[in-house]
Amino acid sequence: MAEAKRRVDDARRDAEQQSLQEERLFANVAADYLKRKVAGQRRAAHVRRIVNNALVPAWGGRLITDLTRRDVVHLVEQIDDRGAPVYAAAAFGTARGLFNWAINRGAYGLETSPCDRVRVADLVSRTKAARQRVLSDDELVAFWKATGRLGYPWCPLFRLLLLTGCRRNEVAEASWAEFNLGNKLFTVPPARFKSNASHLVPLSADATAIVEALPRFKHGDCLFSFTFGQHPVRALHSVKRKLDALMLRYLKAQARQRGEDPAVVTLAPFVIHVLRRTVRTRLASLEVNDSVAEAVIGHGRRGLQRVYDQHSYEPQMRRALEAWAAELRRIVTPPTTDSNVVQLRGQGT
Repeated sequence: MAEAKRRVDDARRDAEQQSLQEERLFANVAADYLKRKVAGQRRAAHVRRIVNNALVPAWGGRLITDLTRRDVVHLVEQIDDRGAPVYAAAAFGTARGLFNWAINRGAYGLETSPCDRVRVADLVSRTKAARQRVLSDDELVAFWKATGRLGYPWCPLFRLLLLTGCRRNEVAEASWAEFNLGNKLFTVPPARFKSNASHLVPLSADATAIVEALPRFKHGDCLFSFTFGQHPVRALHSVKRKLDALMLRYLKAQARQRGEDPAVVTLAPFVIHVLRRTVRTRLASLEVNDSVAEAVIGHGRRGLQRVYDQHSYEPQMRRALEAWAAELRRIVTPPTTDSNVVQLRGQGT
């Protein structure tokens, strides 16, 4: 009888230990983190990709309590060696957040983070490049012509990004319910805006014309969609490669027309966020007040200004974006001999 009880107790302890081991597997902790902490956050998709594509493949089958600082350093350096220092830093930041959450939850036996006292700047070959890249006049011309070759949904999407200074997903995931075309106004809801508040985007006449030319679908409300409006477009990075190739072709053509050697022409790398920085820089060149320019691109006010200055700047923002549309029109539209008036609207090249 005593022997049978002992075997039952041993089996129970083994089962409990096995259950505890399963719970502490990094892959399972990561799944809990994504479900309990990350789901619903604005950057949930970004964090999920890093967890599933970088952290779980490296550590998924190990106990979270067995991971060491050396494991973290090795992963960061491994990603950096692939020529992806920015992604390496992002992976480190995501790992640090996950480990801190696991410690605070107190359910996995983790007492200290393997990310503690790790300086990611000392591990990567170079940190994120200085945020100075903007598009030149020639590049804006090439961008406008190249987008004209992309068709729906990419052409109007990219052009609307350049005309409004909005963030990528603020436009890519936009729905018709967010537009009041009678008032030429686009309202980004809090769920898709970085500061968890609505963001008003006055539409210039050129931006309004682009939106008005978009197709309307019976079964969905998304502006930019391959599923008849039911789901917004994804994977802008793939079409960005095509955009870059087209832009380079147009830049070489410009050089050839000027009698320069097209073989030496290159297109410096840029990410989609550069469109937004270009808008902000051009607004400054148009002598738009800094407060208005910051409001245009949706940078939140801070400190006492955030508390007491609740003015929306909508009229000033509208004038600023109309001025930018006019300047962009001047840059990308070739001069004509029969008229001083040019059009930038719609999706033509």
